[in-house]
Amino acid sequence: MKRCENCKITFSDSVNFCTECGQTLVYVPDTLPYDSEENRQKPKRKKKRSIWKVILITLIVIVIGFVVLLNYIMNAATYLRVEPNMLVADKNGGETVVDVDYDGYVWVINHIPDWIEVEEYEQSFNIKAEENLTGHNREGSITVQSGDFLAQVVILQKGQATYIKTSKTSLHFDEDGGRETITVDTDGCDYTVEYSDFLSVSTNDDEIKIKAYSNSDEYRSGYVTISEDNIRTRIHITQGGTCNNCHGSGSVSCTQCMGQGGWGYGMFYSQCWLCLGSGSLQCGTCYGTGERE
Repeated sequence: MKRCENCKITFSDSVNFCTECGQTLVYVPDTLPYDSEENRQKPKRKKKRSIWKVILITLIVIVIGFVVLLNYIMNAATYLRVEPNMLVADKNGGETVVDVDYDGYVWVINHIPDWIEVEEYEQSFNIKAEENLTGHNREGSITVQSGDFLAQVVILQKGQATYIKTSKTSLHFDEDGGRETITVDTDGCDYTVEYSDFLSVSTNDDEIKIKAYSNSDEYRSGYVTISEDNIRTRIHITQGGTCNNCHGSGSVSCTQCMGQGGWGYGMFYSQCWLCLGSGSLQCGTCYGTGERE
């Protein structure tokens, strides 16, 4: 083969002049590498491979740095507190906001009971307990973590109602009937209502609507009974009508002479001093009107 001493490029034996500079070529032994166009491009390929190696190493360094930074962030806290750290929920459930006090970068919730829903905020989270229809009390906890520190919120939920209160304890309707709405306050969630047959009752969450039909008969008295678990309360209901003591007559038998007007016979007869011989007295329930309002 031949070689250009100026350009240091080798050519085949059939070429006499350098194609780059035009200088006469010099014959060289065949042991020297053939400097072809393909060989001249090999250094460029090595350069591309070097760039990819640099990119790969850079990515590895970035990933390692991110892992180290994340580990530092997760373990940077020196204290962690939650307030309140104990909650008591009613049988019908409810919501409570828990504040998180910490000096780390992040905090996470690791454990939540299946009957609790949690909504997280920046420095607090909202706990929502669903209704407890199991019939017994239940207990659970929520675990909060920041770094190596853990904090717990213990949640107790009642399984039975402990009180039932109504906005009114008694109602009175006139003979024409009417409607009334009673508000119910309870820590239960599934109360039942029983009522007298002259009433119609419907429920809607924390309200009870009571309707009394018109009354053409005697004075009525009954109850609306609200109960859940072992708790019970009653509303006394009355409705005007004919006096059920004198049955509308306005008078009753004398309690002294038992309606006889007196005692004895003939010359031994003695007139009753209470009813003056009439054998009857004015009804003390309706005061002689025969009606009760």
